[in-house]
Amino acid sequence: MGKLLDLWQDEAQTPPADWGDTQGNAALSLGDIKHLAHYHFDVWGCGYNWLQSNKDSGQAVADFIRTQVLPSYKGAAQKVVVVTHSMGGLVARALTQIHHCPDVLGVVHGVQPATGAPASYKRMRAGFEGAEQVILGRNAAEVTAVLAHAPGGLELLPTADYNGGKAWLKVRGVNTPANTPDAMLPLALPQTGDPYTEIYMSDQWYGLLPKQSEGMLDMQKKQKDDGKQTTDAVDRTLRGKFARRIEVVQEFHEEIKDSYFHPTYAHFGADKARKCWGEVVWVMDGAAPPDARVLQMQSDDQNGEVSFTNGLSASIAPPDVPGDGTVPMSSGSAPGLAGVEGSFVHGRQQPEGKEAARNKDKKGYDHQSSYNDPRARFATLYGIAKAAQKATWHE
Repeated sequence: MGKLLDLWQDEAQTPPADWGDTQGNAALSLGDIKHLAHYHFDVWGCGYNWLQSNKDSGQAVADFIRTQVLPSYKGAAQKVVVVTHSMGGLVARALTQIHHCPDVLGVVHGVQPATGAPASYKRMRAGFEGAEQVILGRNAAEVTAVLAHAPGGLELLPTADYNGGKAWLKVRGVNTPANTPDAMLPLALPQTGDPYTEIYMSDQWYGLLPKQSEGMLDMQKKQKDDGKQTTDAVDRTLRGKFARRIEVVQEFHEEIKDSYFHPTYAHFGADKARKCWGEVVWVMDGAAPPDARVLQMQSDDQNGEVSFTNGLSASIAPPDVPGDGTVPMSSGSAPGLAGVEGSFVHGRQQPEGKEAARNKDKKGYDHQSSYNDPRARFATLYGIAKAAQKATWHE
């Protein structure tokens, strides 16, 4: 008991707001801390196939908890606290909200793309950025060859309720200032709330997979025409299978919409120096036409620049909003807006008046290494400790 108190006394009893909490949570009490001493907090890791749907991965985690974790304690443990990173948050939501796993006491989400990330669209149209592109794909063809066949990766695309259902795919003229959003024209109509049909299944130039890029679905480039089936027919078959995967994505998004296991705690980065694509904006090299959706694409360099038959060209603008380099604020903050127990935000976007002594460093953190930051670790430990208050099997 003494060692536990020594470890937690100084930091665990400080106000969570000092560490970025936005929900007004109280510090852990001495009773809360003593309660933790009744339980083991062993760490188990559960891998999953990120290519398959997160729904399937959620079932795999449920099976792992039921057959591997809990039996090893021979009845001394009844439930677990799940800690996630990034896509793992979608897996955990499938675990609790779709599969209704009874063995979960609480969840702590780290940098979860809760409502998706427009970067997924950008990368399927233009490849990854920085050093990651060497492994994950330098251009649209390399990324699409994998992600177009991977429901899990496609489930990272923005949901219908991303950023409150506002349009996030837009176009503007080269002389239109980027800070005048009213002048940017939506390529997907916000009133329909259907990015799956309007963007992901669309074969238009601005779609996730334009017609001219359908060949990326079959990177083996084998000769399919055997005299009975034309290449166009094969392309339609590939396109049809891709459309079905998008339908699976939509079904998954709808199943987890507005659903966060209770109690849930979340933390995310919101740093102006680690900008993300909150919107994807195609910038014309001239004035944007009133309806850019009708433009006909002539060529696509697969790195974010396209040309049209009317002589215009367009390229994808740089990332535009604070985040962690991958997940934008609007997605990272979605759990907090949905009413979870605790939502911790870390980054330079925070108002000065809300900064406390332990949060003086207003920098955020990189998506991949978020748990290296002491504020993220505090948020995680706080969430675990609060969830553990629900445990009663020592009594």
